[in-house]
Amino acid sequence: TPVSWSQLLRNLTEDVPHATYAGAGTEPYQSGLLNKHSEDYYYHFVVYGGGLAQSALGHFRLPPPAETTLQRLRYAAFSCSNWGFGYFNAYRVAAEEDLDFWLHLGDWFYEYGDDHYPSKQEAVRHGLDPPYEIIQLDDYRRRHRLYRSDPALQHLSAASPLIAVWDDHEIANNPWVHGAEDHNPGEGSWETRKKVAIQAYHEYMPTRSWDVQHGGYLGALFYRNFTFGNLASLLMLESRLLNRTDPNEIPNVFHTAQEIVGATAPSSWGAEGETASKMQRLKRTLDEYRGRSNKTMLGDAQLQWIERVTNHDAKHTTWQLYGQQTVMQDMYAADLEAAASAPGYVAARDRFLRAIGGASNPLIYAGDSHNAWAGYARSSDGSVMVPEFDGTSVTSPGFSRANGMFPPSLVSAGYLQANPDMRFMDSAHRGFLLFDLDHDRHVTQYIAADQVTAYNEESELPVATCVVAFKVSAGTASMERMPCRREWPKRSAPKEDEDSSEHQSG
Repeated sequence: TPVSWSQLLRNLTEDVPHATYAGAGTEPYQSGLLNKHSEDYYYHFVVYGGGLAQSALGHFRLPPPAETTLQRLRYAAFSCSNWGFGYFNAYRVAAEEDLDFWLHLGDWFYEYGDDHYPSKQEAVRHGLDPPYEIIQLDDYRRRHRLYRSDPALQHLSAASPLIAVWDDHEIANNPWVHGAEDHNPGEGSWETRKKVAIQAYHEYMPTRSWDVQHGGYLGALFYRNFTFGNLASLLMLESRLLNRTDPNEIPNVFHTAQEIVGATAPSSWGAEGETASKMQRLKRTLDEYRGRSNKTMLGDAQLQWIERVTNHDAKHTTWQLYGQQTVMQDMYAADLEAAASAPGYVAARDRFLRAIGGASNPLIYAGDSHNAWAGYARSSDGSVMVPEFDGTSVTSPGFSRANGMFPPSLVSAGYLQANPDMRFMDSAHRGFLLFDLDHDRHVTQYIAADQVTAYNEESELPVATCVVAFKVSAGTASMERMPCRREWPKRSAPKEDEDSSEHQSG
Protein backbone atom coordinates (compact mmCIF):
# COMPACT_ATOMS: atom_id res chain seq x y z
CA THR A 1 0.00 0.00 0.00
CA PRO A 2 1.49 3.39 -0.94
CA VAL A 3 2.08 5.94 1.79
CA SER A 4 -0.08 9.06 1.46
CA TRP A 5 1.22 12.27 2.94
CA SER A 6 -1.04 15.19 3.68
CA GLN A 7 0.36 18.70 3.82
CA LEU A 8 -1.68 21.02 6.02
CA LEU A 9 -1.81 24.77 5.93
CA ARG A 10 -3.58 26.86 8.55
CA ASN A 11 -5.42 29.72 6.84
CA LEU A 12 -3.47 28.89 3.66
CA THR A 13 -0.27 30.38 5.09
CA GLU A 14 1.02 28.54 8.15
CA ASP A 15 2.62 25.12 7.62
CA VAL A 16 1.41 22.39 9.99
CA PRO A 17 3.69 19.33 10.18
CA HIS A 18 1.51 16.30 9.61
CA ALA A 19 1.69 12.82 8.12
CA THR A 20 -0.90 10.10 7.69
CA TYR A 21 -0.28 6.47 6.84
CA ALA A 22 -2.99 5.17 4.53
CA GLY A 23 -3.26 1.53 5.54
CA ALA A 24 -5.67 -1.19 4.55
CA GLY A 25 -8.55 -0.19 6.77
CA THR A 26 -7.22 -2.01 9.83
CA GLU A 27 -4.07 -0.02 10.64
CA PRO A 28 -3.61 2.78 13.18
CA TYR A 29 -2.64 6.20 11.90
CA GLN A 30 -0.79 9.22 13.26
CA SER A 31 -2.79 12.36 13.93
CA GLY A 32 -1.13 15.67 13.22
CA LEU A 33 -0.59 18.78 15.27
CA LEU A 34 -4.14 20.04 14.94
CA ASN A 35 -4.74 22.04 18.08
CA LYS A 36 -6.58 25.19 17.01
CA HIS A 37 -10.31 24.83 16.72
CA SER A 38 -12.68 26.93 14.59
CA GLU A 39 -9.90 27.89 12.17
CA ASP A 40 -9.69 26.96 8.53
CA TYR A 41 -7.29 24.18 7.61
CA TYR A 42 -6.38 23.28 4.02
CA TYR A 43 -4.71 20.11 2.87
CA HIS A 44 -3.87 17.90 -0.05
CA PHE A 45 -2.61 14.35 -0.45
CA VAL A 46 0.54 13.38 -2.26
CA VAL A 47 0.93 9.69 -3.08
CA TYR A 48 4.36 8.24 -3.79
CA GLY A 49 4.67 4.93 -5.62
CA GLY A 50 4.44 4.27 -9.33
CA GLY A 51 4.60 7.98 -10.04
CA LEU A 52 3.58 11.10 -8.16
CA ALA A 53 -0.10 11.96 -7.70
CA GLN A 54 -1.51 14.96 -5.89
CA SER A 55 -5.11 15.65 -4.88
CA ALA A 56 -7.06 18.87 -5.11
CA LEU A 57 -7.06 21.15 -2.06
CA GLY A 58 -9.40 20.18 0.74
CA HIS A 59 -10.77 22.19 3.68
CA PHE A 60 -12.03 21.61 7.21
CA ARG A 61 -12.48 23.25 10.61
CA LEU A 62 -11.95 21.51 13.94
CA PRO A 63 -14.84 21.74 16.41
CA PRO A 64 -14.01 23.21 19.81
CA PRO A 65 -13.59 20.75 22.67
CA ALA A 66 -16.32 20.01 25.19
CA GLU A 67 -17.59 22.91 27.31
CA THR A 68 -15.89 25.48 25.07
CA THR A 69 -18.28 28.14 23.81
CA LEU A 70 -19.59 27.53 20.30
CA GLN A 71 -22.38 29.74 19.00
CA ARG A 72 -23.59 27.96 15.87
CA LEU A 73 -23.21 25.08 13.45
CA ARG A 74 -24.26 24.53 9.85
CA TYR A 75 -24.32 20.98 8.53
CA ALA A 76 -26.21 18.73 6.11
CA ALA A 77 -27.46 15.15 6.00
CA PHE A 78 -27.65 12.79 3.04
CA SER A 79 -28.64 9.19 2.40
CA CYS A 80 -29.31 6.67 -0.36
CA SER A 81 -27.11 7.62 -3.30
CA ASN A 82 -27.64 5.20 -6.19
CA TRP A 83 -25.34 5.62 -9.20
CA GLY A 84 -27.78 4.39 -11.82
CA PHE A 85 -30.75 6.50 -10.72
CA GLY A 86 -29.07 9.82 -11.41
CA TYR A 87 -26.41 12.40 -10.73
CA PHE A 88 -25.26 13.36 -7.26
CA ASN A 89 -26.22 17.00 -7.74
CA ALA A 90 -27.32 17.30 -4.11
CA TYR A 91 -23.66 16.99 -3.09
CA ARG A 92 -22.68 19.78 -5.47
CA VAL A 93 -25.35 22.13 -4.13
CA ALA A 94 -24.31 21.45 -0.53
CA ALA A 95 -20.64 22.09 -1.35
CA GLU A 96 -21.50 25.80 -1.69
CA GLU A 97 -22.89 26.07 1.83
CA ASP A 98 -19.70 26.47 3.94
CA LEU A 99 -20.67 23.50 6.10
CA ASP A 100 -18.94 22.67 9.35
CA PHE A 101 -19.47 19.00 8.48
CA TRP A 102 -21.87 16.73 6.63
CA LEU A 103 -23.54 13.46 7.55
CA HIS A 104 -24.18 10.46 5.40
CA LEU A 105 -26.74 8.24 7.11
CA GLY A 106 -26.26 5.18 4.96
CA ASP A 107 -26.62 3.58 1.56
CA TRP A 108 -23.49 5.39 0.39
CA PHE A 109 -23.67 3.01 -2.54
CA TYR A 110 -25.73 0.03 -3.67
CA GLU A 111 -24.41 -3.49 -4.08
CA TYR A 112 -26.58 -4.47 -7.05
CA GLY A 113 -25.42 -5.12 -10.59
CA ASP A 114 -26.41 -2.95 -13.55
CA ASP A 115 -29.49 -5.06 -14.32
CA HIS A 116 -31.28 -4.41 -11.02
CA TYR A 117 -32.41 -1.24 -9.24
CA PRO A 118 -32.30 0.34 -11.66
CA SER A 119 -32.72 -1.88 -14.66
CA LYS A 120 -30.70 -0.93 -17.71
CA GLN A 121 -33.86 0.61 -19.18
CA GLU A 122 -34.49 2.74 -16.07
CA ALA A 123 -30.91 3.90 -15.59
CA VAL A 124 -30.21 7.63 -15.86
CA ARG A 125 -26.47 7.07 -16.04
CA HIS A 126 -24.42 4.01 -16.83
CA GLY A 127 -20.89 2.74 -16.31
CA LEU A 128 -21.49 0.85 -13.05
CA ASP A 129 -18.29 -0.87 -11.90
CA PRO A 130 -18.22 -3.72 -11.44
CA PRO A 131 -21.35 -4.36 -13.54
CA TYR A 132 -22.44 -7.32 -11.40
CA GLU A 133 -23.59 -7.67 -7.78
CA ILE A 134 -20.60 -7.12 -5.49
CA ILE A 135 -19.64 -9.93 -3.10
CA GLN A 136 -15.83 -10.14 -2.90
CA LEU A 137 -13.40 -7.64 -1.33
CA ASP A 138 -12.17 -6.39 -4.70
CA ASP A 139 -15.78 -5.91 -5.82
CA TYR A 140 -16.52 -3.63 -2.87
CA ARG A 141 -13.29 -1.71 -3.43
CA ARG A 142 -14.14 -1.13 -7.08
CA ARG A 143 -17.62 0.15 -6.22
CA HIS A 144 -16.12 2.56 -3.67
CA ARG A 145 -13.64 3.81 -6.27
CA LEU A 146 -16.42 4.39 -8.79
CA TYR A 147 -18.43 6.51 -6.37
CA ARG A 148 -15.33 8.42 -5.30
CA SER A 149 -14.78 9.37 -8.95
CA ASP A 150 -18.02 11.38 -9.00
CA PRO A 151 -17.17 15.13 -9.43
CA ALA A 152 -20.02 16.36 -7.21
CA LEU A 153 -18.97 14.05 -4.39
CA GLN A 154 -15.38 15.20 -4.80
CA HIS A 155 -16.47 18.85 -4.49
CA LEU A 156 -18.33 18.22 -1.23
CA SER A 157 -15.57 15.97 0.16
CA ALA A 158 -13.04 18.74 -0.42
CA ALA A 159 -15.29 21.43 1.04
CA SER A 160 -15.99 19.99 4.50
CA PRO A 161 -15.47 16.85 6.61
CA LEU A 162 -17.76 13.83 6.51
CA ILE A 163 -19.27 11.84 9.40
CA ALA A 164 -20.81 8.66 8.00
CA VAL A 165 -22.37 5.37 9.00
CA TRP A 166 -23.39 2.46 6.81
CA ASP A 167 -26.96 1.28 6.36
CA ASP A 168 -27.64 -1.97 4.51
CA HIS A 169 -26.59 -1.61 0.87
CA GLU A 170 -22.95 -1.01 1.70
CA ILE A 171 -23.04 -4.72 2.58
CA ALA A 172 -26.24 -6.37 1.25
CA ASN A 173 -29.93 -5.48 1.24
CA ASN A 174 -31.72 -5.75 4.59
CA PRO A 175 -29.07 -7.45 6.75
CA TRP A 176 -29.24 -8.67 10.31
CA VAL A 177 -26.81 -10.41 12.65
CA HIS A 178 -26.75 -13.73 10.84
CA GLY A 179 -27.66 -12.94 7.24
CA ALA A 180 -29.35 -10.63 4.78
CA GLU A 181 -32.48 -10.73 2.66
CA ASP A 182 -30.41 -10.57 -0.53
CA HIS A 183 -27.50 -12.80 0.49
CA ASN A 184 -28.45 -15.93 -1.39
CA PRO A 185 -27.28 -19.54 -1.70
CA GLY A 186 -24.23 -19.73 -3.92
CA GLU A 187 -22.88 -16.35 -2.76
CA GLY A 188 -20.55 -17.84 -0.15
CA SER A 189 -20.33 -17.21 3.56
CA TRP A 190 -22.36 -14.32 4.97
CA GLU A 191 -19.72 -13.68 7.63
CA THR A 192 -17.00 -13.42 4.98
CA ARG A 193 -19.07 -11.07 2.84
CA LYS A 194 -19.88 -8.87 5.83
CA LYS A 195 -16.23 -8.80 6.89
CA VAL A 196 -14.86 -7.74 3.50
CA ALA A 197 -17.61 -5.15 2.99
CA ILE A 198 -16.77 -3.57 6.35
CA GLN A 199 -13.05 -3.66 5.52
CA ALA A 200 -13.60 -1.86 2.21
CA TYR A 201 -15.84 0.70 3.93
CA HIS A 202 -13.12 1.57 6.43
CA GLU A 203 -10.55 1.74 3.63
CA TYR A 204 -12.47 4.26 1.53
CA MET A 205 -14.38 6.27 4.15
CA PRO A 206 -12.99 8.75 6.69
CA THR A 207 -13.58 6.46 9.65
CA ARG A 208 -11.47 5.89 12.72
CA SER A 209 -11.33 2.11 12.30
CA TRP A 210 -8.70 1.64 15.00
CA ASP A 211 -9.60 1.97 18.69
CA VAL A 212 -7.04 4.60 19.70
CA GLN A 213 -7.79 4.18 23.41
CA HIS A 214 -7.73 0.41 23.79
CA GLY A 215 -6.13 -0.76 20.54
CA GLY A 216 -7.63 -3.15 18.02
CA TYR A 217 -9.62 -3.02 14.83
CA LEU A 218 -13.20 -1.83 15.41
CA GLY A 219 -14.80 -3.51 12.39
CA ALA A 220 -18.58 -3.52 12.85
CA LEU A 221 -18.32 -1.93 16.33
CA PHE A 222 -19.08 1.36 14.69
CA TYR A 223 -21.05 3.56 17.07
CA ARG A 224 -19.33 6.69 18.32
CA ASN A 225 -19.90 10.24 19.51
CA PHE A 226 -18.73 13.76 18.66
CA THR A 227 -18.81 16.96 20.70
CA PHE A 228 -19.17 20.47 19.29
CA GLY A 229 -18.22 22.69 22.20
CA ASN A 230 -21.08 23.51 24.55
CA LEU A 231 -23.56 23.64 21.67
CA ALA A 232 -24.19 20.02 20.69
CA SER A 233 -23.19 16.41 20.92
CA LEU A 234 -23.75 13.91 18.13
CA LEU A 235 -24.14 10.17 18.67
CA MET A 236 -23.85 8.01 15.56
CA LEU A 237 -25.56 4.66 16.08
CA GLU A 238 -25.13 1.24 14.47
CA SER A 239 -28.46 -0.57 14.04
CA ARG A 240 -27.84 -3.01 11.18
CA LEU A 241 -25.05 -5.51 11.81
CA LEU A 242 -24.27 -5.79 15.53
CA ASN A 243 -27.58 -6.70 17.14
CA ARG A 244 -30.49 -6.57 14.71
CA THR A 245 -32.76 -9.59 14.74
CA ASP A 246 -34.14 -10.93 11.48
CA PRO A 247 -36.55 -8.40 9.91
CA ASN A 248 -37.56 -10.93 7.27
CA GLU A 249 -39.35 -13.39 9.59
CA ILE A 250 -42.82 -12.17 8.67
CA PRO A 251 -44.12 -12.74 5.12
CA ASN A 252 -44.14 -9.76 2.77
CA VAL A 253 -47.01 -7.66 4.07
CA PHE A 254 -47.45 -5.61 0.92
CA HIS A 255 -47.88 -8.69 -1.27
CA THR A 256 -50.22 -10.29 1.28
CA ALA A 257 -52.39 -7.18 1.28
CA GLN A 258 -52.44 -7.21 -2.51
CA GLU A 259 -53.62 -10.81 -2.51
CA ILE A 260 -56.40 -10.00 -0.03
CA VAL A 261 -57.65 -6.94 -1.86
CA GLY A 262 -57.14 -8.27 -5.38
CA ALA A 263 -58.89 -6.15 -7.97
CA THR A 264 -61.83 -5.17 -5.77
CA ALA A 265 -62.61 -1.50 -5.24
CA PRO A 266 -62.57 -0.16 -1.64
CA SER A 267 -66.27 0.67 -1.94
CA SER A 268 -67.00 -3.06 -2.17
CA TRP A 269 -64.98 -4.14 0.88
CA GLY A 270 -67.62 -3.28 3.46
CA ALA A 271 -66.90 -2.61 7.12
CA GLU A 272 -67.96 -6.14 8.06
CA GLY A 273 -67.11 -7.88 4.78
CA GLU A 274 -64.57 -10.64 4.17
CA THR A 275 -61.95 -8.32 2.67
CA ALA A 276 -62.08 -5.90 5.59
CA SER A 277 -61.97 -8.80 8.06
CA LYS A 278 -58.85 -10.28 6.41
CA MET A 279 -57.14 -6.91 6.40
CA GLN A 280 -57.87 -6.45 10.10
CA ARG A 281 -56.42 -9.89 10.86
CA LEU A 282 -53.33 -8.99 8.87
CA LYS A 283 -52.95 -5.77 10.85
CA ARG A 284 -53.29 -7.63 14.16
CA THR A 285 -50.63 -10.11 13.02
CA LEU A 286 -48.28 -7.29 12.10
CA ASP A 287 -48.91 -5.39 15.34
CA GLU A 288 -48.16 -8.53 17.36
CA TYR A 289 -44.96 -9.05 15.39
CA ARG A 290 -43.89 -5.42 15.77
CA GLY A 291 -44.40 -5.52 19.53
CA ARG A 292 -42.29 -8.60 20.31
CA SER A 293 -39.86 -7.79 23.09
CA ASN A 294 -37.18 -10.13 21.70
CA LYS A 295 -36.80 -8.09 18.51
CA THR A 296 -33.67 -5.95 18.84
CA MET A 297 -31.84 -3.30 16.83
CA LEU A 298 -29.17 -1.74 19.05
CA GLY A 299 -28.38 -4.30 21.76
CA ASP A 300 -27.71 -3.85 25.48
CA ALA A 301 -24.11 -2.64 25.22
CA GLN A 302 -24.94 0.13 22.77
CA LEU A 303 -28.05 1.16 24.71
CA GLN A 304 -26.03 1.44 27.91
CA TRP A 305 -23.45 3.55 26.07
CA ILE A 306 -26.20 5.78 24.63
CA GLU A 307 -27.72 6.35 28.07
CA ARG A 308 -24.36 7.07 29.71
CA VAL A 309 -23.21 9.52 27.03
CA THR A 310 -26.63 11.20 26.84
CA ASN A 311 -26.82 11.80 30.58
CA HIS A 312 -23.35 13.32 30.53
CA ASP A 313 -23.90 15.48 27.45
CA ALA A 314 -27.25 16.81 28.67
CA LYS A 315 -25.35 18.61 31.44
CA HIS A 316 -22.74 20.12 29.12
CA THR A 317 -24.38 20.78 25.72
CA THR A 318 -27.60 22.50 24.66
CA TRP A 319 -28.56 19.88 22.04
CA GLN A 320 -28.12 16.11 21.81
CA LEU A 321 -28.26 14.82 18.23
CA TYR A 322 -28.73 11.17 17.19
CA GLY A 323 -27.76 10.09 13.67
CA GLN A 324 -28.72 6.61 12.57
CA GLN A 325 -29.95 4.61 9.63
CA THR A 326 -33.69 3.95 9.85
CA VAL A 327 -36.81 6.04 10.42
CA MET A 328 -37.89 5.93 14.08
CA GLN A 329 -41.27 7.66 13.93
CA ASP A 330 -44.45 5.80 13.00
CA MET A 331 -45.13 5.72 9.27
CA TYR A 332 -48.22 3.57 8.90
CA ALA A 333 -49.53 3.27 5.38
CA ALA A 334 -52.30 1.40 3.60
CA ASP A 335 -49.96 -1.51 2.82
CA LEU A 336 -49.16 -1.83 6.57
CA GLU A 337 -45.51 -2.60 5.84
CA ALA A 338 -42.95 -1.15 8.26
CA ALA A 339 -41.35 -4.35 9.54
CA ALA A 340 -37.76 -3.52 8.53
CA SER A 341 -37.65 -0.02 10.05
CA ALA A 342 -37.77 1.12 13.67
CA PRO A 343 -41.61 1.20 13.69
CA GLY A 344 -41.31 -2.54 13.02
CA TYR A 345 -39.28 -2.91 16.22
CA VAL A 346 -41.56 -1.18 18.73
CA ALA A 347 -39.97 -2.63 21.88
CA ALA A 348 -36.51 -1.82 20.55
CA ARG A 349 -37.59 1.73 19.78
CA ASP A 350 -38.98 2.07 23.31
CA ARG A 351 -35.67 0.91 24.76
CA PHE A 352 -33.81 3.53 22.70
CA LEU A 353 -36.19 6.33 23.68
CA ARG A 354 -35.84 5.38 27.35
CA ALA A 355 -32.05 5.48 26.95
CA ILE A 356 -32.21 9.10 25.75
CA GLY A 357 -34.86 10.09 28.28
CA GLY A 358 -32.31 12.19 30.16
CA ALA A 359 -31.51 14.39 27.14
CA SER A 360 -32.24 18.10 27.48
CA ASN A 361 -32.93 18.83 23.78
CA PRO A 362 -32.80 15.60 21.76
CA LEU A 363 -33.20 15.40 17.97
CA ILE A 364 -33.19 12.32 15.74
CA TYR A 365 -31.95 12.12 12.13
CA ALA A 366 -32.43 9.19 9.74
CA GLY A 367 -32.35 8.21 6.08
CA ASP A 368 -33.06 4.83 4.45
CA SER A 369 -36.63 5.30 3.16
CA HIS A 370 -35.85 7.47 0.06
CA ASN A 371 -38.60 9.85 1.18
CA ALA A 372 -38.69 12.96 3.37
CA TRP A 373 -40.38 12.96 6.79
CA ALA A 374 -40.76 15.25 9.77
CA GLY A 375 -42.53 14.23 12.96
CA TYR A 376 -42.07 12.81 16.43
CA ALA A 377 -40.71 9.49 17.63
CA ARG A 378 -42.96 8.61 20.55
CA SER A 379 -42.57 5.82 23.11
CA SER A 380 -45.46 3.38 23.51
CA ASP A 381 -46.44 4.85 26.87
CA GLY A 382 -46.14 8.41 25.57
CA SER A 383 -43.56 9.40 28.18
CA VAL A 384 -40.89 10.32 25.62
CA MET A 385 -41.50 12.24 22.39
CA VAL A 386 -38.53 13.40 20.30
CA PRO A 387 -38.54 15.59 17.16
CA GLU A 388 -37.28 13.63 14.16
CA PHE A 389 -36.14 14.77 10.72
CA ASP A 390 -35.61 12.11 8.06
CA GLY A 391 -33.99 12.81 4.76
CA THR A 392 -34.98 11.98 1.28
CA SER A 393 -32.45 10.26 -0.96
CA VAL A 394 -29.70 11.73 -3.10
CA THR A 395 -30.99 9.79 -6.14
CA SER A 396 -32.86 6.62 -5.11
CA PRO A 397 -36.56 6.79 -6.03
CA GLY A 398 -39.26 7.36 -3.43
CA PHE A 399 -42.67 5.78 -3.08
CA SER A 400 -43.76 7.31 -6.37
CA ARG A 401 -41.81 4.59 -8.21
CA ALA A 402 -43.79 1.78 -6.59
CA ASN A 403 -47.10 3.67 -6.52
CA GLY A 404 -47.03 5.31 -9.90
CA MET A 405 -50.80 5.27 -10.25
CA PHE A 406 -51.20 7.55 -7.23
CA PRO A 407 -50.17 11.22 -7.30
CA PRO A 408 -47.49 11.94 -4.67
CA SER A 409 -49.81 14.43 -2.98
CA LEU A 410 -52.29 11.61 -2.31
CA VAL A 411 -49.53 9.37 -0.92
CA SER A 412 -48.43 12.18 1.40
CA ALA A 413 -51.98 12.87 2.55
CA GLY A 414 -52.50 9.19 3.31
CA TYR A 415 -49.42 8.99 5.51
CA LEU A 416 -50.30 12.18 7.38
CA GLN A 417 -53.83 10.92 7.99
CA ALA A 418 -52.59 7.59 9.34
CA ASN A 419 -49.85 9.02 11.58
CA PRO A 420 -50.92 11.71 14.08
CA ASP A 421 -47.33 12.44 15.13
CA MET A 422 -46.20 13.09 11.55
CA ARG A 423 -45.93 16.71 10.38
CA PHE A 424 -44.57 16.39 6.84
CA MET A 425 -44.08 13.73 4.18
CA ASP A 426 -42.76 14.10 0.64
CA SER A 427 -42.10 11.27 -1.80
CA ALA A 428 -41.59 13.39 -4.90
CA HIS A 429 -38.20 15.07 -4.44
CA ARG A 430 -34.59 13.99 -4.11
CA GLY A 431 -32.05 16.08 -2.23
CA PHE A 432 -30.76 16.57 1.33
CA LEU A 433 -31.41 18.16 4.71
CA LEU A 434 -29.68 21.43 5.64
CA PHE A 435 -29.41 22.28 9.35
CA ASP A 436 -28.64 25.53 11.17
CA LEU A 437 -28.14 25.18 14.91
CA ASP A 438 -27.58 27.69 17.69
CA HIS A 439 -28.38 27.71 21.39
CA ASP A 440 -31.91 29.01 20.79
CA ARG A 441 -33.20 26.92 17.92
CA HIS A 442 -32.63 24.14 15.42
CA VAL A 443 -33.66 24.87 11.82
CA THR A 444 -34.17 22.16 9.21
CA GLN A 445 -34.56 22.93 5.52
CA TYR A 446 -35.57 20.20 3.08
CA ILE A 447 -33.60 20.94 -0.08
CA ALA A 448 -34.70 19.42 -3.39
CA ALA A 449 -31.98 19.01 -6.03
CA ASP A 450 -32.44 17.87 -9.61
CA GLN A 451 -30.85 14.43 -10.06
CA VAL A 452 -31.53 13.68 -13.74
CA THR A 453 -29.47 16.44 -15.37
CA ALA A 454 -25.72 16.27 -15.91
CA TYR A 455 -24.13 19.64 -15.18
CA ASN A 456 -20.76 21.11 -16.05
CA GLU A 457 -19.13 20.87 -12.64
CA GLU A 458 -16.91 23.89 -13.17
CA SER A 459 -19.40 26.37 -14.61
CA GLU A 460 -22.92 25.36 -13.52
CA LEU A 461 -24.72 24.78 -10.25
CA PRO A 462 -27.55 22.24 -10.27
CA VAL A 463 -31.18 23.27 -9.95
CA ALA A 464 -32.22 23.30 -6.30
CA THR A 465 -34.91 24.77 -4.09
CA CYS A 466 -36.17 24.62 -0.52
CA VAL A 467 -39.34 22.54 -0.21
CA VAL A 468 -40.18 23.24 3.43
CA ALA A 469 -38.48 24.37 6.65
CA PHE A 470 -39.08 23.65 10.34
CA LYS A 471 -37.70 25.05 13.57
CA VAL A 472 -37.44 23.53 17.03
CA SER A 473 -36.86 26.01 19.85
CA ALA A 474 -34.62 24.89 22.71
CA GLY A 475 -36.59 23.67 25.69
CA THR A 476 -39.81 22.99 23.75
CA ALA A 477 -39.41 19.64 21.89
CA SER A 478 -41.96 21.03 19.44
CA MET A 479 -41.47 21.67 15.72
CA GLU A 480 -43.03 24.57 13.85
CA ARG A 481 -43.12 25.27 10.15
CA MET A 482 -41.20 28.40 9.13
CA PRO A 483 -40.33 30.15 5.87
CA CYS A 484 -37.33 28.85 3.97
CA ARG A 485 -34.33 31.01 4.79
CA ARG A 486 -33.31 31.88 1.26
CA GLU A 487 -33.36 30.84 -2.36
CA TRP A 488 -30.72 28.58 -3.87
CA PRO A 489 -28.71 29.40 -7.00
CA LYS A 490 -30.75 27.97 -9.83
CA ARG A 491 -31.51 28.49 -13.49
CA SER A 492 -35.16 27.58 -13.05
CA ALA A 493 -37.12 26.29 -10.09
CA PRO A 494 -38.10 22.63 -9.86
CA LYS A 495 -41.77 21.77 -9.98
CA GLU A 496 -43.77 23.56 -7.29
CA ASP A 497 -44.26 21.45 -4.18
CA GLU A 498 -47.75 20.19 -4.92
CA ASP A 499 -46.51 16.69 -4.22
CA SER A 500 -45.99 17.00 -0.47
CA SER A 501 -48.17 17.69 2.51
CA GLU A 502 -47.82 18.58 6.15
CA HIS A 503 -49.84 18.87 9.32
CA GLN A 504 -50.03 22.55 10.22
CA SER A 505 -49.84 22.10 13.99
CA GLY A 506 -46.56 21.85 15.88
